[in-house]
Amino acid sequence: MDIRILIVDDHPAFRYGLKMLLSQESGLKVIGEAENSVSALNMAKALNPDIILLDISMPGLNGLQILPRIISAVPNAKIIMLTAFNSDEFLNEAIMAGAYGYLLKSESPTMLIDAIHEVHNGYRLLNKFQLNSFIKSVRIGNIKQSGEFTSLTDKEIELLKHLSDGESYEEISNALYLSVPTIKRYVNTIISKTMTKNRVQAVAEAVRQGLI
Repeated sequence: MDIRILIVDDHPAFRYGLKMLLSQESGLKVIGEAENSVSALNMAKALNPDIILLDISMPGLNGLQILPRIISAVPNAKIIMLTAFNSDEFLNEAIMAGAYGYLLKSESPTMLIDAIHEVHNGYRLLNKFQLNSFIKSVRIGNIKQSGEFTSLTDKEIELLKHLSDGESYEEISNALYLSVPTIKRYVNTIISKTMTKNRVQAVAEAVRQGLI
């Protein structure tokens, strides 16, 4: 079954080029285009896409402002910020709001296509540099959140340490001698216990509390 994609960007030429690129890739289907945040929210509700490629700079509400509204309205859609802004502040805000990834428009087509597949499979898309930026913001107090970390087991804390190093599930699986599905169950348990939105936020809060 094709991965259904909604493109949100206020530049028609960029939308057209992106649609042509994705349409040539087997397994991907662009089901809609939106030129502003209001249209994006309405189309997301109507089309229920699998993936939303969301720009930041748009007239009216920007992408970061509409992001939580889209997530609330269409919780099953996974959102990748696709922007020209190489900004740690925007990156951190997007991840805290629930975006699955943050990509620059200057990235290669191959990286974008790989990112869509990874996010569709449930992976959060942060490279080691972006993860380090996010953790640094937590350490200096720019990002704060609450959660119950005292109930985490030693194995769960060990897993968080591996995640903080930017390791993939496969790499953690090899290090801990556990299957990938077991690693994923551990991560879901950690998220549930700590009342965080995703594994990136769980790692960030563990760092802030000095656990890793």
